[in-house]
This record gives sequence, structure tokens and C-alpha cells, in this order.
Amino acid sequence: MRIKIIKEIFKKEILDIVRDRKSIFMMIVVPILLYPIIMVLLMGIMNSSINKMTSETITLGLSSAPNAEFVEIVDNENSIREKEDTLGNIEIKTNIKDYKRELEKGEIDAYIDNSIKDNDYKVIINSASDESGIKSDAIFDVMNKYKRKMSEREIEKHGLDSHQILEPIKYEKVDITNSAKKAGMLLGQVIPFILIIGVLFGSIYPAIDVMAGEKERGTLETLFSLPISNMELVIGKYMAVSASAILTSLLNIISMSCTLGYFMKAESIYNPSMVHINYSVLGGAVLITIVSVILFAQVVSALAMCVCSFAKTFKEAQNYITPLMLVIMVPAYISMIPNISLSRITATIPVVNISLLIKSVISLRANMKMVSLVLIVNLIFVLISLVLLSKIFNSEDILFGEKRNFKLIQKRSSIKEGSMPGISDGFMVYVLAFISLIYVSPILNMKLGIMGNTINQFIMAMIPVLVAIYIKADFKKLFSIKKIKLKDIIRAALTWFVGSLIMSVFVMILLKLFPDQMKVSEQLNEIIKSSGGLFTQIILFALVPAICEETLFRGFILSAFRDKKTFGQKNEKHIVFAIVGSGILFGIMHLDFIRIIPTSILGMVMAYNVYKSKSIFTSVGIHFFNNLLSVLSVNFGVQAMLLLT
Repeated sequence: MRIKIIKEIFKKEILDIVRDRKSIFMMIVVPILLYPIIMVLLMGIMNSSINKMTSETITLGLSSAPNAEFVEIVDNENSIREKEDTLGNIEIKTNIKDYKRELEKGEIDAYIDNSIKDNDYKVIINSASDESGIKSDAIFDVMNKYKRKMSEREIEKHGLDSHQILEPIKYEKVDITNSAKKAGMLLGQVIPFILIIGVLFGSIYPAIDVMAGEKERGTLETLFSLPISNMELVIGKYMAVSASAILTSLLNIISMSCTLGYFMKAESIYNPSMVHINYSVLGGAVLITIVSVILFAQVVSALAMCVCSFAKTFKEAQNYITPLMLVIMVPAYISMIPNISLSRITATIPVVNISLLIKSVISLRANMKMVSLVLIVNLIFVLISLVLLSKIFNSEDILFGEKRNFKLIQKRSSIKEGSMPGISDGFMVYVLAFISLIYVSPILNMKLGIMGNTINQFIMAMIPVLVAIYIKADFKKLFSIKKIKLKDIIRAALTWFVGSLIMSVFVMILLKLFPDQMKVSEQLNEIIKSSGGLFTQIILFALVPAICEETLFRGFILSAFRDKKTFGQKNEKHIVFAIVGSGILFGIMHLDFIRIIPTSILGMVMAYNVYKSKSIFTSVGIHFFNNLLSVLSVNFGVQAMLLLT
């Protein structure tokens, strides 16, 4: 591998990226200008809105005229509020005929009903109002002071010391958290997400340009004709994309740091009592953040290039990159969820580990062992991504093969008889079935109970059948409809037994790590027991899922994923992709963290048997037998087997 060649390729790709206006905009303009502008506008709007709400007069409606003590409390409160220019006075309004209407129209901010009996008040507010929170707090503060005043009066009537009785003890709140940790806890919830999004946008446009853009311009073939190796080409392109992603992430860090520093400085001028932050304490956190972001940028760059390598045009690459963006953006939100911290489990989950790592180091709660683990895991991800990328560059069919058509969006008249679906069709059918599971199934379950789930099973089976009819597929070939032989049954039994042992190991490990997940098994037990007799349970939970889910996964999706165009006509990797991919999707479809790995393994076992026997009946049999054991285990008091379904 020649360093000089890699440098030349790197320079060439950097020049191409710099010439692209979209890449420059996402790399430089967005972090340098857009973030400060957005933050300034948001802070300005928020401050203006808060000042407006606090300075407005608070109108308090009363069912009857207030007594002198209540009026005195309100007057004292108003005298205090007048000293603060930003606080409005409290006005009392009586003779209210329809308090609900006036609350909804905003004519009064709260209504106090004391007509029930003496000293029994009901404070009525409209929580749907934007200003309800601030104004109701002021009113409740008045009520508390009024209650205190009345209590003191009653106590003093009996010749007692009201202060000693009402405040028998004194306490002082002491917070040992320093200002840097306080600021870090707040920033640690938002900054990880912003940085991850910055890395994402800094890598996707350069990746699209160096892969799909080069194909569209017809210059990729020229590069392959030069006396350079594929690895030199891969590393040169990868370095260019990762460099742009790293530059974008660093600019994000600098831009946010300067913007936050500006706001903190400006606030300290107007508010001298504001807590000052010792920024030198955050130096180590910033350094670790930079290192982790650089590693993450390299992972995202490699993944983006892998995805874009399947596209033939810039527009097509933009469509392909959208799912990757969603996969990265959704886990990035985890930094905003409270009570989730960096652990040995979360440190191994892509995106999640980076988000929680940045959160922990910014809030000054980082454990160096966890930091090291995250960095090592991401370094491994970088190496895996590079290996995957190099494999793609070695496949000319992926880089220069014919464009794969998405049959579902074609006119039916243009589709040939006996056609087979491609990977895109398989993913689309899976998405439609997933949407049915997420949105249709809950509605059916609420209306029809357990029968709603059964109906949704048939809906999920009908989706691939209808698509197969539309694309004029050969049903026997697509759904692997063929008689099974004795050797196929023996193979299915043996592979299921081995797979069950592996699944049992994973279940025990997962339950040991997450013992609370056993409640899921208990809930499923109750659902099965309440579904009728044993025969009904077998029909609903064994036979119907075995037929419907196998039609979807080992029928349509497995056949769609076996499209040879993805890996080359002479390459058998499409078989591995189909078996593993359909199995993983099968596990995800169960929407249960504790069952994803076991059911994915079961899905791969069933897919392997369909591939070897060329008959879907082997997987239907395995699925039925596995679920049958689960139903029997519920009825005979064995609980753990249910997690394997």
C-alpha cells in the first residue's frame, strides 16, 4: 500500500468535496453561523415571552368579597412585586357570573371559591393556558401566606408563640455540587445529540459525492483503470469523507462553546449574582469529547460510504441514506432520557455509547474504565466498517452493476410474469407489516381483544401475498412451496434443538442482566391463559403465527433478500445475507428487548432450513412446534420457555 497514492486520492476527493456547495454549507456554514443564530433567536424569544408573562397583571377572581386579612396579604405582595420591574400586580375581581367562561377567555387567571364553608377554599385554574404556570404559582404563594397569617392568628389567640409552633426546626439547604457540574448536567442532555447530528450531516453529503456522485459523473471507472489498488482507493476516499466529518464536528464544538460562553458572559454582566463556571475544569471533558466524536465520525463516514455505494445517482443515494440517518438520530436522543447512564451494556451499543459518553464527561461523572471501553468498542466498529467497505469495493457488481428496480413502484403492465422481488421490495413489505403491527394491531386489540392480534397476523400474511400478485411472482418459487422429505424433517429437528440450546443461554444471560424483564413473560402467560381452552390457545398462539409469520418472513422476505444482484451472480454471500437479515428482522418484529436475540436466532434457524429443503413447510413446522411448547409450558407451569417464542 503506497502512502503517496493515498495522499493523491485524498487531495482529489477533498477538492471534489470543496467544490460541492451542499457539502460546504453543511460542513462550515451550518456550525459557524446557523447554531449561534438559532440559539440567539431562541434565547431572545424565550426571554421576551417570560418577561411578558411575568410583567402582566394577574387577575384573581373571587366568589365573594375578600376579608381584610386577605386584602392585606395581596397588598403586601403587590408592594413587593412593584419593587421588581418585571413583575405585575395582582388584582382582585368579584361578582363573577361564569368563572369557566372567563377562565377560558383569559379574563381572569384563577378563581377562588370560598362559598362552600368558612376557611374552605377551592382554587380553580385553566392549565391549558400558556401563562397558567407562572401566574398560578403567584396565586398559590398568596394563598400560602394567607394560610400562614390565619394560623398565626389562631395560635396567638391561645397565648402561644406562633413562630415557635409553626417553625419548630430550622434547616439550611447546602448543595455540594459545584457550578461546573451543574452546567455539565444541563449541557450533557443536549450537546451529545447536537454533536451526533453534526457528525452525521458532515459525513453524508461528502459520502454521497465521493460514491454516487462519482458514479453519476462517470469518473469512478476511470479511477479503477489507474494502476492503484482497491484498498488505496478505499482509504483515500474514506480519509476524505472522515476528515470532512471530523472538521464539521470540531466546528460544532467550537461554535457551541463560543455561543454558550457568550451567553454566560452576557448573563453575568446583567446578573452579577449568577454562578460563575471555572472552564478549566471542563478541559478534560472537552478533550475526551473531541476524541470520542472523532472516532464516531470515522464510523459514520464508513457506514455512509457503504450505503451510498449501492446508489447509482446522487438523488438515489439521498434516498438510501435516509434510513441510516434515522437509525443514528433516534438512539442519539438517549442523552435526554433521565436515569440512563453509561454501563457495560450501553457502552457496547453503537451511537448510544457515544451519546452517553459525551453526557457523562460533560457532566463530570465519567468513569475512565467506561470511557476506555467506549473508545475501544468504537475503534472496533471503525475496523469492521472499513473491512465492510473494502469488501464492497471488491464487488464490481455492486459498484457498476445494473440498477435494481423497485418493482412495487413500477406499473404492473411493465412487470414480467414470474418475476421475483428484490431487496427493496422485501424491506418495503417488512415496513408495511411493521406499520400494521404498530398502528393497526393496538386498535384491533382494544376493540376485539386477543382476536384482534390474530386478525393482524392475517393482515401481515396478506401483505406479501398481495404484493406477490401485483409483481406477478411465481408463488411456488417465491414462497418455497414444496413437499418436504424425511431428511428435511430430521435436519429441522436437529437444528431447532441446537438453536434452542443457544437461545436458552442468551435468555439466561439477558435475564441475569435484566431481571425485571421476567415480568414480560408473566404478562404473556396471563394473556395466553385468558384466551380460552388449550385447543384455542394452540390455534391462536401456535398455528396462526406459524402460518402467517412464515408467509411473511421465510416466504417473501427470505426470497427477496436472496437477490443475487446485490452480491454478484457468482457469489453465495446473498444466501448468508438472506438468512441472517430475515432472522434479525424477525427478532425486531417481536418488539421486546429480551426476546430480540433469541427470536432472531430462531428466525435464522428456520431460514436455514427453508434454504436447504427449499420448502417453507420446514419453518412452519419448527415455528408451530416451538410455539406449541410455549403454550404447553404456560398450562403446565413452566415459564421460561415462553421467552423463546
